[in-house]
Order: sequence, then C-alpha cells, then structure tokens
Amino acid sequence: MYFGSEEFTDEVGHGTHIAGTIAEGTPSNVKIYPIKVAESQTLYDSDIITAINYIVYNNIADVINMSF
Repeated sequence: MYFGSEEFTDEVGHGTHIAGTIAEGTPSNVKIYPIKVAESQTLYDSDIITAINYIVYNNIADVINMSF
C-alpha cells in the first residue's frame, strides 16, 4: 500500500483521472491525498479497510473518494 507522500504509478489511469476531475471542481484550499491500495488489478477488502482506517485515525480527510 502506498500513501500520499510516496511515489507510485497509476497503471490503469482511472484513479488519476477521477482525482483530476475532483480537483477541477473544488476550491483551491482542498487537498487531495492519494492512497494506492492495490499493486495490481487484484484488490483485497483488507487493503481497502486499512486505507480507510489510516485516513480516519490520522484525520486526513473529510471526504473519501474510492476509485476501483
């Protein structure tokens, strides 16, 4: 799992596209904190839960968008 401060690649491009769409329609004081939960096309529930817990417990965001 990769969190916002590390470099990673969006192999499919969907998450990057959605983040760009969200960024375009939000005020400039809104920040996007990317979290990559899968290293391949395989996605595990435990990875999604870990990412949500990380965001909630660290008070990183008011809104969570998940692009699968």
